[in-house]
Amino acid sequence: MIAPVAVVLFLLVLHARATEPAELEKENKGQADLSKRGLLPSLLGGSPGRGQSGIGGLLGGSPSHGYGGGPQSIGSGLVDGVTGLLPLGPQSPGGSLNDLLNGVPKYDQAATTAGPRPPTARGDAPWSQSERTYRQQITCLGHTQGQRGIVLLVPPTGGNGQQVWPRSPYAQLPRYGFSICWVDNLSKSTGDAQLTAEFIAYAIIHLAAQSRQPLNVISYSQGGMDAQWAFTFWPSTRRLVTNFIALASPFHGTYAANVVCPLLEVAGGCLPAVWQMMVNSRFQQALNARAPNSGARALVPTTSIYSYDDEIVLPQVGGRPISALDGASNIAVQDVCGAQHFADHFLIVGDHGAFGIALNALMSGRPANRANIDKSYCNQLAGLGGQLGSLGNDLKYAFATVVGNTGDRINSLLKTLTTLVSPELGIEKLDRFL
Repeated sequence: MIAPVAVVLFLLVLHARATEPAELEKENKGQADLSKRGLLPSLLGGSPGRGQSGIGGLLGGSPSHGYGGGPQSIGSGLVDGVTGLLPLGPQSPGGSLNDLLNGVPKYDQAATTAGPRPPTARGDAPWSQSERTYRQQITCLGHTQGQRGIVLLVPPTGGNGQQVWPRSPYAQLPRYGFSICWVDNLSKSTGDAQLTAEFIAYAIIHLAAQSRQPLNVISYSQGGMDAQWAFTFWPSTRRLVTNFIALASPFHGTYAANVVCPLLEVAGGCLPAVWQMMVNSRFQQALNARAPNSGARALVPTTSIYSYDDEIVLPQVGGRPISALDGASNIAVQDVCGAQHFADHFLIVGDHGAFGIALNALMSGRPANRANIDKSYCNQLAGLGGQLGSLGNDLKYAFATVVGNTGDRINSLLKTLTTLVSPELGIEKLDRFL
């Protein structure tokens, strides 16, 4: 699935050498210089190092590594993408091969529950981890007092915030008056999605208190499903969210999981989160129950952005795209940018057409309105540098989702990270909806 993306990107690189789009001028007018800090050191490898942000021309010289704060040049993106696919690539400690084969963090769940837990609001599900554990997974770039508030970024299955967001156009949001934070979790979203949702719910509550105003949430892939679970079972979070923008979210699961999980039974089974993304899994039945205030409907102002080219979250065509959510503004990138606009599951997070839709929601303070979205963002080349630079990480997401850690897969009989059955639902969730 990575190979076709690489071919398309390579052809676009060749085209880019002959043209530098005028639409990029507004993206390349200034420089952003954001200092990066974590609210607390991350358990997923610690806070990344400081880096300068440079916004160069499309083919110019923005930094090759670290947080860029603006569009990455195609040249440096291509170099990063190629080196990220090499066994000893520089994008991760120990080399890219080690990060690929053993990139899912190990953690002692018993240890993470040690210490005081956060107070539980009336009507919310109980917390299972210590407050310190939740806080350690929150990373913010610069201050948290942006004029337009905080945007909380939620990563996909198999990835963390540092891998996903710095090369994406969402790294530019401080230029629009927003502060940026992201929330990680203990298993790169490959474990029980109920636990992953706890980290999102806590981050919303904590950051809203820190900034003293509601925040926006932007998710990628499984992160959208997890955020919807958080809104469902921690209803106190709903009043703290101005906008929820989901990119390629499996709100109702994905039939890709229904195909993959039976095939993996001979090799130890699917990882828990993949089981839960199966259409009609117990998780999906609870999330999409026909009950008042279930996750079957938008619980906060929601924009769901998806692509007809998505090969992972399926199906996205027909009368009921699987990313569509009742009560949300559901918009396919191609419906704004044209049928020829290509954005598969891996490219959509770096796609400027999708970013334009998200920006419409962020700047208006309400779900995106298709009628007044700025189509000048529909430039296939605008985010190409970042998309190329993310090729290595895209491969890691896919590998972590299907395989997990190689050692655990080889020793799958121990079932350390894999399971042949979908995880049990917490009793309070069963009582509420089933």
